[in-house]
Amino acid sequence: MPLKAKYSPLAKPSFANMYSTLTSLSPREQLIAMVVGGLAIVLLFILPLSVVSGKISSLKTGISKSQAKLQDVMAKVQQYDRLQDEIKQLERQYGRGVSSVTSTVESLTRKVRLAGAIEVLKEKPVTPGDRFTEVPVELRLKNTTLKALVELIYEIESYPNALLRIRNLQIKPRRAKRGFLEVSMDIANIKLRQPVEEGAS
Repeated sequence: MPLKAKYSPLAKPSFANMYSTLTSLSPREQLIAMVVGGLAIVLLFILPLSVVSGKISSLKTGISKSQAKLQDVMAKVQQYDRLQDEIKQLERQYGRGVSSVTSTVESLTRKVRLAGAIEVLKEKPVTPGDRFTEVPVELRLKNTTLKALVELIYEIESYPNALLRIRNLQIKPRRAKRGFLEVSMDIANIKLRQPVEEGAS
């Protein structure tokens, strides 16, 4: 008597066997089998694809956020570098000083043809600050015109070799000479104080 071959779950499935099994079922069983097979396809192929797509989308989002953070960091680094350059430029400007403020002011008055109008030009006490030191001089002019005064103020405020600033500017018209002025002002050379080295007395 011939023996019937038993179904082995380890046996490799073939299309013929699957088709033969499907056709031997009733229509209701065939419908159930097709529904179950469809769900199996979804679980085996579509669901893993969806999971992988979600991971890829999450990675893209993470990369975009990381790129945005990197751009923000780079922008802050560039801003920091610009500020450092500005600080160094200010330190160079404020750190310079003239050997003699009176000689510098006298030279500037000669430049605008006001040397003959100097009545007083003398040094004043140094004004120390926490970070800056002001070295001032007092300047008094007589018989100067407004045009010459404006030229002198411009030469002082735009002096390229040191930072000079005008303080306590006072202007009075001369009654004896119409069109001429009496002027008094303080001109300060502002310098950055040098840090005291440790161990220095």
